[in-house]
Amino acid sequence: GVHLTSLDDRTDRFLDRSKVILLGMVNMDLTETGADDVDLSQTRLVAHELVKESGPLRGELEEADQQRLMTLIDDLEVILLQIANLEEDADIPAIEMVKDGVDQRAVLLKINVSEMRSTQRGDGS
Repeated sequence: GVHLTSLDDRTDRFLDRSKVILLGMVNMDLTETGADDVDLSQTRLVAHELVKESGPLRGELEEADQQRLMTLIDDLEVILLQIANLEEDADIPAIEMVKDGVDQRAVLLKINVSEMRSTQRGDGS
């Protein structure tokens, strides 16, 4: 069950999956393919799942007083919601909007920092 894994593990997994989604969006080369060829169905599906997870996870982080991670998950939730709500045939401006959000909030950077910290945390230091 869910409760067997620690909050740290679940947060790391959440951040990891979010990172994959965001990198996929950010690295999407819209000049080459044009939006017609972009298949977002899988991405939207995962984003939707992550949004559902983010609420409970955020609540637990709040209880654990993990302010920094809470803020990060808030940021991610906004962007993941945008992705989850993209149209089946999302146009380039919609995708660019998501990319801009990722840039503005510097979430990928924050995820990397967070993952570095959790690696340090994991080695008993």
